[in-house]
Amino acid sequence: MAIKNDDRLTIVRRREGNVRLVFDPSRRSLMLLADYAGSNGEAAPDGLVDVVSLFTELSGEWPLGVRWDGAAVIDEYSTVEGGRRALVISATPAGAIQLGSPVTADYLRIDPTPDLVFTYRGSSVRPGPKLPFDEAERRANDPGFQGTASFGVTGEVRPAPGIFVSPDPAPTAAAPLRVGGDVRQPTKLFDVKPVYPPQARAAGVTGSVIVEITVGTDGAVTDARVLRGIPLLDNAALQAVRQWRYDVTMLNGVPVSIKMIVTVPFRM
Repeated sequence: MAIKNDDRLTIVRRREGNVRLVFDPSRRSLMLLADYAGSNGEAAPDGLVDVVSLFTELSGEWPLGVRWDGAAVIDEYSTVEGGRRALVISATPAGAIQLGSPVTADYLRIDPTPDLVFTYRGSSVRPGPKLPFDEAERRANDPGFQGTASFGVTGEVRPAPGIFVSPDPAPTAAAPLRVGGDVRQPTKLFDVKPVYPPQARAAGVTGSVIVEITVGTDGAVTDARVLRGIPLLDNAALQAVRQWRYDVTMLNGVPVSIKMIVTVPFRM
């Protein structure tokens, strides 16, 4: 392969698996733990963390709270010249999230355009300790693992401005639990598509509304609030998600109420 003059060649490495994203709002730092599927996706993730990535001085308003667990696709963009790298994490409740250094954001050819773009000032990647997520996160918080101050959410947490979802207090018997860890994300059983507001359609307004919902012990949505909205689309998104129904989430054999973040897209 010949690359002539100032032409650029972007390489994309795609991996699928389970990830955990841990955000420290006081230091605006993000930890990504990933358990990847086997070669070509033929083998399922084994439940052990394969890689830990750390990003510091993150820009923007992080949409997924202090901790999110779920299945995702991670595309790693890089250039032949080296020194340019960006990650795109797809299939999160906030859509596709791009992480890149300031000089990378306008350099790599990333397609399709991610829903959210964040830059960072520093990063590091280390092979995972091949431990379950909770243990791997504790290990990554060890200063000896990072070579710097511990990364995780410890001590006082100061909420970031905008849509940051603060950590829940210790749950009582009736308090909703946030999805993650032992609390699985439920399966949607009944879906209602949002009605596109005529005014928004006429104005050509598109995008995604990010909503935090509470799902009751019977699977019905009992509460919904917009975290990152589009004024002409917010009400339509809320009206739709309030009609959704999920299967019942069980914890230790008992049905529980949960909170989670969902994305309502509006496309022409």
